[in-house]
Amino acid sequence: MAVTVLAWLVAIFVGPDSAALSLGFIPARLSGLPVPWFALPALLTPLSATLVHSGFIHLAFNMLVFVWCGTAVERVLGRAALLDCTWSAPSPPPSRNGESIPTARCR
Repeated sequence: MAVTVLAWLVAIFVGPDSAALSLGFIPARLSGLPVPWFALPALLTPLSATLVHSGFIHLAFNMLVFVWCGTAVERVLGRAALLDCTWSAPSPPPSRNGESIPTARCR
C-alpha cells in the first residue's frame, strides 16, 4: 500500500498527464516505436500502470478495496501466510518421499 501512495505522490509532483504518459499502459507503444517523452520500457507498463492514479478519490477507493480484499484473504490464509504470500520469493513446495505437499503459497 505504501508503494501505491508513494507512486501517487510522485505522479502529483510530476503532473498526472506526465505520469500517465510515462508510466501508463499504452498498447500502441508495444509496436516498438519511440516516443518523444521519457517513458518506462513498454513491457513494464502493465505493471507500472497499476500504480498510477488519476486523483485522490481514485487512490482512496483503491486503498479501501485493497484493505477490504486483504482482510478477507487474511481471514482465509492467516496473517503469516498472507505476509509470506506477499513478500517471499517463490520456492518449490517441500516434499516427503517424493510426494508434493499442498501449501498455502500464492506464488
